[in-house]
Amino acid sequence: MKFFAYALAFVGISGFTSAALDPSILKERDATTNEYTLVLNLFNNVLSYDANINATVAGLDRITVLLNPNTVFNVRSDISALTDAVNAAAAEAPDITKRYLAPDARYELAARQTTGNETLDLADLLAELLTEIDNTINPLLVDLGLGPLVTDLITPLEDALVALVRGVGAVVDGLVAALYPILEAIASAVGAILGPVLGLLGL
Repeated sequence: MKFFAYALAFVGISGFTSAALDPSILKERDATTNEYTLVLNLFNNVLSYDANINATVAGLDRITVLLNPNTVFNVRSDISALTDAVNAAAAEAPDITKRYLAPDARYELAARQTTGNETLDLADLLAELLTEIDNTINPLLVDLGLGPLVTDLITPLEDALVALVRGVGAVVDGLVAALYPILEAIASAVGAILGPVLGLLGL
């Protein structure tokens, strides 16, 4: 993904140095691998829910989307299921209340990085997951005008995504700092979900 590669270059990846493979770093690398698997499984679920939503509204406009009450019902059901899946993944990430990187720390990523490319791969996957959700939700609000009919579901979804990032970031040191510039760049282009998520993360 050229866009993500460009964003990651902004963080200064080239300045990272390899750390000695002492037991603590190996443990951190194992944790990163486990969290990557967790997020990847969630991403596959997200693709399924997003496909359902996109199929439900395919070919519809602001008028025709309201003609069949099952359309809105099905969209709401899939958004709720999507939120439940994100919350489940967030709860599965251990030690979710651990302090995550503060905003100023994102500029010190190289000094805090311990797992190299594994953390960056995880940040890239999380960004792809968040963008996938945003690219599904945004047209519902902007193109189809369903905001008033699904707005009560959007904040819980945003909260779930923030909990996911915080939970995984609590386990993988440096993750939030690596993720920030990617989300910041993407949110400037889309942002229905990503903008509020960045704000809720306090970044």
